[in-house]
Amino acid sequence: MVPQCSPDKSGKKDEWQAGGLDLLFTQLKREQCSDHSRGYLIGYRMGGYGTCLWAAAHPELFAAIEPHAGGLGADAPKAVAPDIANWAKRLALLPIWIFHGDKDDVVPIERSQRMNGLLEAAGARDVRFTMILGKGHGITDNMLNPELYAWLLRHRRDGDKIF
Repeated sequence: MVPQCSPDKSGKKDEWQAGGLDLLFTQLKREQCSDHSRGYLIGYRMGGYGTCLWAAAHPELFAAIEPHAGGLGADAPKAVAPDIANWAKRLALLPIWIFHGDKDDVVPIERSQRMNGLLEAAGARDVRFTMILGKGHGITDNMLNPELYAWLLRHRRDGDKIF
């Protein structure tokens, strides 16, 4: 499933709302047979922002996350900016592998680098940052990398613990 942001009043994509994603997740858990200890979250572009927003709002739902070409802007997304220190502390509980192309002219790589730095400062024990050399914003082919999924599958939750 690939959720999309709802449009705002002007018809443009609005920001991610964790509440709407919570409803989607609850519905999927009811309808799909799955191993709830292995909830993974991957997002690309705006989905990279949404990955971090939702995982920080509910770190207990996920075993690991991988944002691609997302990050934090100069002021962070509106939903994060007022409470960025606590946002980073909640997100730092999770294993995180961040990806960004070094030639990205849509979302500057500095945004993912900033997020990585905030997570490390917040005590993240398992955060990785991979700069994809020679790539711009179009790094979707990276999502075909088998190592990405092998890394995810090495993580699972058991109650409040992540293994």
